[in-house]
Amino acid sequence: MTTLDTKEDILAANLEEEASVLETFKELTGRCPGENSEVLRAWLKTRLADAATDGEIGFYVDEFGAKDVREVPASEALLMLNQPAIWSEHSEIMLHAYLLSHGG
Repeated sequence: MTTLDTKEDILAANLEEEASVLETFKELTGRCPGENSEVLRAWLKTRLADAATDGEIGFYVDEFGAKDVREVPASEALLMLNQPAIWSEHSEIMLHAYLLSHGG
């Protein structure tokens, strides 16, 4: 399996699980140890942006202490990817990406 396949597989599995962007990033860095973490972060941001633009994924925010999660438009979520809090284990806000169902 190539590194690209591995990264794509990791992303696909995390999208199915509605994992946070941070959880997905942590899995990428753990399973692709030979790659620079900033390169992996840039790859993940690009893949999420492409999938959002293509209407394949949606986003929601889960805030510590909040009773409900909040759906966020892709445009807002993509801006959030540039905020250090999204990538911090100490943040009280987590951005999640999930697959949008098509058809049915």
